[in-house]
Amino acid sequence: IELDSNSGDLVGDFVPTTDTHLSEPCGLAFTQNHLLVLNGGDGTVQQYDIQSGAWNRELISSGLLMAPTAMTITSTGRLLVAEDTGRVQRFSLATGELLNTVVAAGTVTGAAGIVIHPDGMLLVSDATTNGIHAFNRQTGMHLGRWDTGGLPSGFWELLAPGTLRMGPGGHVLVASTGSNTAVQRYN
Repeated sequence: IELDSNSGDLVGDFVPTTDTHLSEPCGLAFTQNHLLVLNGGDGTVQQYDIQSGAWNRELISSGLLMAPTAMTITSTGRLLVAEDTGRVQRFSLATGELLNTVVAAGTVTGAAGIVIHPDGMLLVSDATTNGIHAFNRQTGMHLGRWDTGGLPSGFWELLAPGTLRMGPGGHVLVASTGSNTAVQRYN
């Protein structure tokens, strides 16, 4: 659906429910001219015209992704897609070609959100271990758990973290959907 950015009023369906290219959409990303929709139902990424909502093409075909959960676009024009296994794949934004695996499956076991931090590291939320993990964006090396500080345990009682986004002032925002339902902000 499309909402008016000022009033919050419903404008209408941007991509209609009758669109046959989507089943279980679970992530959105914008390029200058396109809306990319991560399709969890069949593990594809569908591309739509940013102005009209008309379907353009299937950017990433079925079979390359397993249980995708989130995606983000890098400043160098690459598409990063996280999977529930914790694997993060890098694709060409122009062609949809799989370039490489950035993060291997296993370090994160329930990837639910992904964002590029302003300092260049890749942050991945893990709904299974209730944390946010940092990775070197180029090599995929695990830099450790990122959401530390504050409480005696060293962690912020993040429960089932999901979507990650960069907010105002360079803060990282995370949707926490467990019993501690909130949108938390990190420096």
